Amino acid sequence: MKQRKISPHLAALFAMFLFITTSSAAYLIIENNKPNSSQQSFNKQIETPILNTTDLPLTTTTVQPSNNLTTATKTGSLSTEQTIQPSNNSPTISHPEPEFISPIIFKVNNEEYKIEWQEKTSVYDLMNNLTSSSQKPFIFKAKEYPGMGMFVEEINGIQNNPKNNQHWIYYINGQSAKVGVSQYFIQKGDKIDWKYENANF
Repeated sequence: MKQRKISPHLAALFAMFLFITTSSAAYLIIENNKPNSSQQSFNKQIETPILNTTDLPLTTTTVQPSNNLTTATKTGSLSTEQTIQPSNNSPTISHPEPEFISPIIFKVNNEEYKIEWQEKTSVYDLMNNLTSSSQKPFIFKAKEYPGMGMFVEEINGIQNNPKNNQHWIYYINGQSAKVGVSQYFIQKGDKIDWKYENANF
């Protein structure tokens, strides 16, 4: 039996096909083992150092009782303090005493009050006006007695004490009053003086 000879051209094509196949396989293996650009970028992001906030200076501000501001800066074991003086340029609001045209001087145990005189105003009315309008505290209690009018029993927390014969007695221009506070109507220029003392009645 006679064997067929392989054509030289066919052998050359087969060899070329084998070379191309081998080269392609080798290229694919190399590409699969090479890291891509997105993976490299991700790795770079992971390797970014984290800032340690404990190394930053810490600044605190406190108010001391002397109204000065103290700023303290601490870094590690070192600290510095700076005292800030408050500004003296703030405006000062004054509260002047009201001006009176016809003031009535009203004293309680040498504590002086002033109030504007008004016509047909009794001592009792004046005391009520002081309670509602005076810059100084003024509180009183009174009791009405038939035919005698209102008599004061307490002023600024101090009560009459019948056991010790201590009572509130008011004076008009230095003279002891003879009627209750609701029956005496103040005249222009009067001075009312309340004293806590022994009663003679």
